[in-house]
Amino acid sequence: MANVLWNDDIVLSVTPSDYNVHTATVVVTAVVGQNFLQFEGAGASDNYGLGITDMTLIKVGDSTNTNVLVNGDFMQPYLGYAA
Repeated sequence: MANVLWNDDIVLSVTPSDYNVHTATVVVTAVVGQNFLQFEGAGASDNYGLGITDMTLIKVGDSTNTNVLVNGDFMQPYLGYAA
């Protein structure tokens, strides 16, 4: 289980019931300055969990579907978290 947070607000709770790949779409609103997309575990700490393989953040109305999320494909090194 996991929660997806946008600027510290839970925008999606994920409770998988199988081992299939699933996708989700959530519409969020950016604020002036930095915005944060976060993931937090929500289930038991039992060494089982979700795997996140790809994220995209696209501006509404962008016909090019340009991903504006830094490190959205998880291919870059860990970028850290500015608290």
